[in-house]
Formats: sequence, C-alpha cells, structure tokens
Amino acid sequence: MSNKYIMFVDDSVSMQRIVESVLVEDYEVLCTSGAEEALIAMDQRVPDLFLLDIEMPEVDGYELAQKIRRRGDGKQVPIVFLSSMNSEKVIVKSYKAGGTDFITKPIVGDELKAKISIAIATSNKIENAKLSYREVDSAKSVALDAMRNAADLGQLLGFIQGTYTCTNFDSLGHKLLDILAAYGLMAVVELRTPKKKYQYSHSGAVQPLEQSIIDRFREEQRIMDFNNRTLINYVDVSLLIKNMPVDDENRYGQLKDVLATLAQASEPMILSLFLKNKMDSQRLKLLTMAEMTQSSLDRLAGLHKKNKYEYVKSQEASVEDAKDLFHCLELSEHQENVITDLFLKNYKECEIRHEQNDEVDEELTLIVRALKDTLGLI
Repeated sequence: MSNKYIMFVDDSVSMQRIVESVLVEDYEVLCTSGAEEALIAMDQRVPDLFLLDIEMPEVDGYELAQKIRRRGDGKQVPIVFLSSMNSEKVIVKSYKAGGTDFITKPIVGDELKAKISIAIATSNKIENAKLSYREVDSAKSVALDAMRNAADLGQLLGFIQGTYTCTNFDSLGHKLLDILAAYGLMAVVELRTPKKKYQYSHSGAVQPLEQSIIDRFREEQRIMDFNNRTLINYVDVSLLIKNMPVDDENRYGQLKDVLATLAQASEPMILSLFLKNKMDSQRLKLLTMAEMTQSSLDRLAGLHKKNKYEYVKSQEASVEDAKDLFHCLELSEHQENVITDLFLKNYKECEIRHEQNDEVDEELTLIVRALKDTLGLI
C-alpha cells in the first residue's frame, strides 16, 4: 500500500463499499457521506486526492469541489468526479468547478485506479513546478510590473523576432511557455498540424479535463472563459490559461488582447515548421531514391560490362567454330567469306547496341548527379 490518502464522498453506502474494495490495497481510503462530513475530515487531514460523486442531495459534487477550492489547503488537491453522465455540460461544469478528471458510472476498477494514479502523479508535477516558480517569483516581480501596458508590446515583438530562430515545434512551444510565464501566467499550449498535435504545459503534464476542454471547444469560439481560466483558439494553436487575473478587470482585458495577438503571431511559424518538416521528409525520400538508383546503375553497368565481355568471347568462338565447319561442308571460298561476313556484321551490330547501353548508363548517371546536386549532396 502507498502512503497516499484518498477521500471518497458519496451518499450511497453500497458505492462506498465498492470503491473502498477497489482501492484499499493501494491507498488509504476514507469514505464520507456528504459535504459537511468531508470538510470536517479535511480539517483533520488533507487528502492527496478527492473522489466526488456529482449527484448528491443538499450539496452536490460541484458545490463541494468549489468549497474545497476556496480553502487554502484545497486549491491544488486533485479532484476526480464520478457521474452517470458524460455530456459536454458535465465536462464544462466539472472543469469550472476545479475538477482534474471525471469517471463515468458504472465504475471499472482498472480505469478508476489508472485515473487516480495519473491525477496524483500530475498533481505532484504541478506542485514541483509551482515551487520552482515561487523561488523566482520575487526576482520577476519588478520585471512583471515593467511589462504592463506598453511593455506588453515589447514582449510580443521580442517573441515574434525570436520565432525566426525556431527550428522545430519544441522550441516554438517552449518560447510560448516562456513569454506566458513572463506575464505571470500558467498555461497549456497546443500546436496543431494536419499530421500531429504538439502539447506543452508549465506543469509538465496536460490534465485530462484540460485536454477535453481544448478538444471540444477549439473550433467553437475564439476566446472562452471558465472562471479564472481562459481558452484562446486559433486554427493551429490553442492557449489554455489557468490563472487569469479576474480580480483586475483592466489587466484581464489587456491580457486577452495580448494572448490573442500571441496566438495569431504563432500561426505563420507553425505553418512554416510544418512545411519545413514536410520538405525535409520529401528530401529524405529523394535522397534514398537517389542512392537506390545509383546502386542500381552500378549493378547495371557491371552487368553490361560482363555481358559485353561474354558476348565478344561467344562471337569469336562462333567464328572459329564456323571456320572449322567449312572444311566439313566443302564450301567454296566465296561461300565461306559470305558466311564469315554475316557473323562479323552481326558482331558489329551487337557491339553498337552495347555502346548505346553504355550511353544510357551515362545519361542516367547524369540524372542522378543532377538530383544529388539539387539536394545539396555534392
């Protein structure tokens, strides 16, 4: 058993027994029947994860999650919801309430264990990341103040200039994280191409509900708000900000404009990197084809040379065999000369064809050389 402590809140005693039987071998589990009992137990010990049923009398799972999040000791604890529904409305409400993930009833033991394990591991990464941010927070405070208003434009211009040095999606993704951190924002960044998605997060891992929000709403609206979280969507990029300054209306509005410009400015570089990757892939294919063609030409040249040599030997042997036959056939000298001339004429024609084959080999070699020259290999 691990030393991780899970609090399960559900008014159903039978469900409590089921969940406890699934988790008891791996975790310390406390089952409570409602919000009041859960919050009292939280005063004694804060769990490593809350597992909350949504459909409960008096105080439902959403309201309980909000109460937990309003407490200082409950802001970062992962919350996994249980629900018999899996609609878009449930996902949005779960996310707005501060949820980390949700599981659809009836529960499956392996799924429950996997979701809990991922949520706790992600929470640990987020906490470590936030500790790092707090360590440099005091050093950044003066810079953050200086970046207000007009300074935001300077940051944007610096970012745009810096994108020209990006050689891959990782470098662009981390530049976006860097400038967002400079604005004091924690975020998830998703870059998209027709072939692949690239995801980056200040916490090191994208939580399941964060992924669901991006997937479901990236084609809905340009800007969407979920309490203090804001999703900025463009065709090839989404920015999910997790700590917008909702208490500072002026700054909140300024940041929305900045974030929209930031996302829009990233789009040309995403297209450029996609085309570069595509061209590099095509270049590699052409290079492979050129090497294969060169190898085939070398083999053909060797075969032509060998065939030419064998043919010359065969023709010379045929002429000598014919001369030996002349004595047996009692041919006149004129007849012998006519037959010999036929052999020699055939020999000359084949020799010309061999020379033409050599010319074809040379032409193909020139084509391969031109291809390699185009690819910058010579």
